[in-house]
Amino acid sequence: MGATKAFLERAAQQYIEVNHQDKMVSKEMDQSTAASESEELPKPVGMRRNKSKSTFLGLIDALVPVAEQACIELGGGASTEEIAEHAVKVNVWRTINFLINYSLIIREKVATGEVELQGGIYNMSSGAVEFLGKSLKQERLLNSDALVPPSMQSGLMPLTRQLS
Repeated sequence: MGATKAFLERAAQQYIEVNHQDKMVSKEMDQSTAASESEELPKPVGMRRNKSKSTFLGLIDALVPVAEQACIELGGGASTEEIAEHAVKVNVWRTINFLINYSLIIREKVATGEVELQGGIYNMSSGAVEFLGKSLKQERLLNSDALVPPSMQSGLMPLTRQLS
């Protein structure tokens, strides 16, 4: 959990900085009446990266929405450490919900009671596992008919044309 927590802390800090930057840019735009329409706003930190990034950076970027959700759920007064700690739980729930929503096999096995998905967080320091239980969204997700995550749908178009 240590490495994941460090990534989530970084993502949470980035989210806070980007939101602060967006507010500052918005305030500057309100105050400036003579600004040129052709000027581009600065891009958020996450958007400045080179398009050809490593798999590792792709995995890190995938944690940004988790950190953002944790920030939103905790509100503006939370510390980076509190956000990172909460983001670990958010990540567990998102993973469980993703598995139920997009895996027909898992969905069927959970629905029949053959498999039970429960969240848990392993504490590397103490060796203890904090069990979180089942997802509150499980019953609704069991009715899903989704088979392919949205992030993979665009890649299927060429394949379906080839099979036709």
